[in-house]
Amino acid sequence: MEQVYIFMLFVFAVLAIIDLTVGVSNDAGNFLNSAVGSKVATLRTIMIVASVGVAIGAIFLEWDDGNCAERDIQPLSILL
Repeated sequence: MEQVYIFMLFVFAVLAIIDLTVGVSNDAGNFLNSAVGSKVATLRTIMIVASVGVAIGAIFLEWDDGNCAERDIQPLSILL
């Protein structure tokens, strides 16, 4: 009987991850739809800004010992 509970726990964990992914994707779609609908900028400009944001998020995110942590981003003033 214990194996059934462990299996159920695993299924719930997988469903939680899928739900989180779908929720984040839905929010991103809503933000893009709002930007396109209000005609803040051209579709190309909106997509470029969104792509740069995704790239920066992917670059400055690292996995350390199984825990996700953001890297320390140094201020641009040290480059001057």
